Amino acid sequence: MNVKASIAIELFGPADSEGRKLIYFRVAWRNKFSRYSSGSKIRLTKEQLANPRLKVTAIAMEEIEPALAAAKHIIDDLGMNFSFLVFKQRYRESCFGRQQNDDATLQTAAKVYFENRAISQKTREVYTVAVNWMTRYAGRILLTDITAETLSGYVKFMKREHRKEDLERRKKNKEAVSVGKEMSENSVRINLRSIRAIYNYGVKKFGLHLPNPFHELEGQSTSSIPRQKAALSAEELERIILYNPRDQKEEFSKDFFLLTIAISGANIGDILSLRNGDIHGEEIWFIRRKARRGGLITKIPFTAWAKEIFLKYGRLDPNAPQREILPTLWGAKSEKQINSRIHDFDARINDGLKGVAEGLGMEPFTTIIARHSFAVFSVSNGFTVEQVQHFMGHSSPNTTKAYLRSIDTDVIRRSASALDNFRTAAMEKKNGKAGV
Repeated sequence: MNVKASIAIELFGPADSEGRKLIYFRVAWRNKFSRYSSGSKIRLTKEQLANPRLKVTAIAMEEIEPALAAAKHIIDDLGMNFSFLVFKQRYRESCFGRQQNDDATLQTAAKVYFENRAISQKTREVYTVAVNWMTRYAGRILLTDITAETLSGYVKFMKREHRKEDLERRKKNKEAVSVGKEMSENSVRINLRSIRAIYNYGVKKFGLHLPNPFHELEGQSTSSIPRQKAALSAEELERIILYNPRDQKEEFSKDFFLLTIAISGANIGDILSLRNGDIHGEEIWFIRRKARRGGLITKIPFTAWAKEIFLKYGRLDPNAPQREILPTLWGAKSEKQINSRIHDFDARINDGLKGVAEGLGMEPFTTIIARHSFAVFSVSNGFTVEQVQHFMGHSSPNTTKAYLRSIDTDVIRRSASALDNFRTAAMEKKNGKAGV
């Protein structure tokens, strides 16, 4: 049947809290159809779209009119030679500019971002990982092709491929496993936020007018992708301290979760990198892994609580100052090998913490929550945000240096002492108790 393609206005994508959706064009041709963004950020309900006399509807229709006219012109021009691919290319060029066709890919945006923004090497590496995952999923992708559906597929792809790669690696190491581990929710969030930062920069840099696909993702912002708790309350922390693990897996995870808190919120990478030579009497002196180049020495108390866990899983040997206290990194020669071991160790802890959370009837929590909890505990015990940022290790080395110039290291000892006393009091309360 000799009919040209048709176009209609429709609402599409996840609805917001008021049931409103974004405006799209639905182009149909020979029993097939495809949707294209109108470029408008205005959201409407079905009722609003059906009533052109409403002010909000009139404004929306006026805003999308140029794009609609362009789309109709392209359809008329193509006639019986219509093709979705050609329509998409001409529609994008007409509405969003030629540069979008040639240059405005996520990968180009990332390159320009790295060239023009003052970011740390660590941030650059994190963003590069996220872009590489997107390249594996969708190739060199145009910014206009990044939709909520694209992002949803990106998340599923990362989890699926990570599971496959983890299984292959474990089999290569002759581990008796049949299923690999998915990418953690925290890593997924980091990758999405990295893509969002580059996308937003690219949209602005290339002068594009696009709806925000990150706000469309599952009808919410990316920050609402299943989150864990931000920090534990004092009551929850006490329950973890008193918890009797049901097996060695839970015991191991509980111990290292508490160790992170015991040594001032240090992350797992810093803990595994600690050497015997970093122990100076009753203090631990070290440079955070993320600030190795030009980083300043962080001094934290070596409490009895921390010492107890180190002795349980590692080897405190003053005669081997260059050896790590914990054996996980022994023999690791390359940075890649070190990072891989740290990642696996952290994943092992978090896997066991699922059982601990289940046994306690609590929401899931991971090692990063221990770090946050230390900060919250310290602030709630009278320490300033600036002091906490210092002894946790600020993300910017320059900012950390500024804090170090004005902060008395005695505040670190007092915070660690407060936590040690809290733990001691909790253990004393356990006398006569069994179980949780």
